[in-house]
Amino acid sequence: MMRRLLKAISVLWLASVGIGAADEPSVIGRVKNTGGQVSITRQSATIPGTAGTEVFQNDVIQTGDDGSLGVTFKDGSRIAIGPKTRIVIDEYVFAPREEKLSFVTRITRGTLLYVSGTIAKLAPDKTSFVTPSGTIGVRGTKFVVKVGGNQS
Repeated sequence: MMRRLLKAISVLWLASVGIGAADEPSVIGRVKNTGGQVSITRQSATIPGTAGTEVFQNDVIQTGDDGSLGVTFKDGSRIAIGPKTRIVIDEYVFAPREEKLSFVTRITRGTLLYVSGTIAKLAPDKTSFVTPSGTIGVRGTKFVVKVGGNQS
């Protein structure tokens, strides 16, 4: 009887852990290197961007006058941003076994270098970079985009 009770409790505990984990946002990338002033705003908190910092969907990444940052994503995509840059990772889904792939980044000012990873190779129509005056669809392996002005 005690063995059955413990087994039932274990099953319920494991189920609750699985439910909780599904509700938590998952890491989509990691900061590889930084220079100068870099910040990441997540929900309502702003943290310094340093090497090793985890990156999540909807993060706002900003660099100051002397800032630069490199991020590597789970699919192997890489971005590097220069000084006075602001980007938002609007959507990132990397579940190739389920054929769910998407990478949408918004750049409102500054410069960004992109090197494609698995998402752009498997689903090029699901990778895009949105700028104040248009959208860049990724069909190659790398590009640079520069957005001038004071957009926020």
